[in-house]
Order: sequence, then structure tokens, then C-alpha cells
Amino acid sequence: MTGSTLEEILAELNDLQHRMSELPDDAFAERLVVQERRRELHAQAAELRDARRSPAELHRELRDLHRLRDEVFDRHLSIGNIGAGGGPGGGGVDVRYVNEFNRNIDQAEDLAKINRRIQELEVELARLQSSSDG
Repeated sequence: MTGSTLEEILAELNDLQHRMSELPDDAFAERLVVQERRRELHAQAAELRDARRSPAELHRELRDLHRLRDEVFDRHLSIGNIGAGGGPGGGGVDVRYVNEFNRNIDQAEDLAKINRRIQELEVELARLQSSSDG
């Protein structure tokens, strides 16, 4: 973690958002640089926020994120509950459609972000546990 304060990180995130909005549509390399920096800053901000929170608060957020992730998975289509045998004359839904549909749900609900945050919380809780044991 850097020596930045949460306020400094939030200010830089705001600047990055402004910078991103001003980039031309075809500025792919620049967008990647800005997006990577934004990910780094989000991780730093989460670390700073977590340092101020009690283990009970972290556990509550972790529980809520697990519940949210389960809700995303509950929205997924399953070959078993919509019929199999896709393709000509099969009468079912093509597996490729089901997989694409589920990927779209994951993307819309930002499942990757949920999973990253779950991992961050688990790491922080493990760190807190090991520091209280030692």
C-alpha cells in the first residue's frame, strides 16, 4: 500500500474518470493504462477502508457478497432445467446459447468484481486472524 490517503486516492480516481472520458474512442492503449491504474487505486482504497473496519463488519460484507454471488448464480440458465438436445431437430436449447447467456449475466452483475472483493476480504480477515494469533 502506498502512503496515500483515501481522499488522495479518490481525487486521483476522479481525475482518471475525467481523463478516460476525454480519450478518443480509438485510444485503446491509453485506455488500458488508465483502467489498470484505476484497478490499482480501487484496491488501495479498499485496503484503506478495510483497515478502519472491525472484523465483524468485514464478515458482514463477506456474507452479503456471498449471498449476492449466489443470487447471480441463481439467475443462470441450466441445461437440466430448460431441456437438452440443441441443434437441428433436437428440440432443446443450444449449449452455446446457455453459456453465452450465463456469461452475459455474470458480466452484467459484475461477477468478477464480486469475486475479487470476496478474495480481498478473505485475505484481510486471514491477516487479522494471524496477527491476533501471534
